[in-house]
Order: sequence, then C-alpha cells, then structure tokens
Amino acid sequence: MKHIELVLATHGENIFWANGLESIVTEYSTKRQESRISDRHREKGLHKNLNRQNHNFGHSPNQTIYEFMRSLRGMVRMARDINLELTEILNSHSQDGVDETGILSGHNIVEIENDGNLNEANHFLTHIITRYDSLAETTIFLQGHPFDHVKNLFAEILKSIGQDFSCLPSASLRRLGNDCHDLLARQLGEIITKKKVESSCWSAGACFMASKSAILGNPLSWYRDVIKEAKTFKDSKFALERLWAVVINPQKDWS
Repeated sequence: MKHIELVLATHGENIFWANGLESIVTEYSTKRQESRISDRHREKGLHKNLNRQNHNFGHSPNQTIYEFMRSLRGMVRMARDINLELTEILNSHSQDGVDETGILSGHNIVEIENDGNLNEANHFLTHIITRYDSLAETTIFLQGHPFDHVKNLFAEILKSIGQDFSCLPSASLRRLGNDCHDLLARQLGEIITKKKVESSCWSAGACFMASKSAILGNPLSWYRDVIKEAKTFKDSKFALERLWAVVINPQKDWS
C-alpha cells in the first residue's frame, strides 16, 4: 500500500514535471490533445458568455522537481508516516537527466471517459470509487498542469501533510456567495447532502489532498451517489470545484 499518491486528471498534457515521482503517480487520462481552456471545461455551446481566463497549459512549473526534492529532504523526519516510501524515491531520483521536453513514462495510467460536465471531478471520483479498498494513506488530487493554479505546489503539499483535508493552495472556510458558480455549489451541495450548504473551503483549480481515514469516513455508496447526481447536474464541475471539502466531510455543518 502506498503512503502517498498523486492522482492526475489529464487531457493529453505533457506531465514531464512529475519525472522522478513515477512510483506514486496515477494518471487518469482522456488522451485529448486540445490546449484551449474552452475545450476542456465546456461542452460545445455551453455557457458561451461566461468570462474565460487565459491559461498556458504547457509552461514549466514555478517550482521545479529539483527544488521540491531539496525541500523534501529537510522535511522527511517530520513526515514519519511517509518516510520510507519518500526516502526510496529521493534516493533513486537523479538530479541529472530530467528532460523537460520528454514525456513521463513508467507510471500508472488509467484511460477514462471524457465527461465535459464533470471534467476533473470525474477523474477524482472514479479514483476514489475504484480504489476505495486500496487508497494511499494520503491522496493528492491534481490537474495535469496544477502550477496554473498552485504556483508553489510542492511547498503547499509539504505544509498540509498529516491533515485530513486541505485545499491546494490551502484555504480557509468561507461563505458561498451569489456568483453563478457559488450558486451551483449551493444547489448541488444541498442535493447530495440533503441539507443546506452555505459555506465551504476551496481554491481555484479544484486541487486538494485528503487522508485515507477522511475518505473512508464515508461509505463507498456515498461517492457513487455523488457521481450519479453530478452526472445529471448541469455544470457540476464548477460546483464540485467548491465542494470537495463537503464531499469528503458531508457530516459537518456547512450552513
């Protein structure tokens, strides 16, 4: 059983940034090669008038894998529950030879249906459901190029190790407002929890990490019900981006 696992939701991106971490990476890939944000986040003709943010899905991360490795070496003693596995990765990783133009290989790849309504939520929920009985002690859920949303990703991960749930970057509890995505989150939150959801904890990009004990705090049927409801709820990807804290801990009072 893995102590830590990176779950990547990709649409054909080159995830070279994860070189050296192959043993803890599981990639859920639709194998789509589009580079436009509109192709990945919206079905054709859906919400044409929403403001669109410019993204660069091919840039290098702000913090390289080498910087991560240097930071991690100083943190291994504090992260005793993941010490053995990460130490093995650090010892086997060479600081010469990561080709940023190459393609990551040797990691676990799972082909997955492209669901434009759920987007990365389909990847993440599928992982939880299919791996419910063999989850890592800590699972980190990321988009293929998480650095578009989490500039110092590895530092954020290190800061949050040991917590049951953390957004990436970390964020505090806040009220859902009245913009269209917040309203969607309120609506879907109430559908899945059967109670009012007026607040949550989230960061742009839907990246987060959760402990095995937190995920298993809910029965498998819960996650199956969430994905079932999300598949029929229009634009559920925008709602779930704000609801992962609620999905992992539905028992909490989110009113």
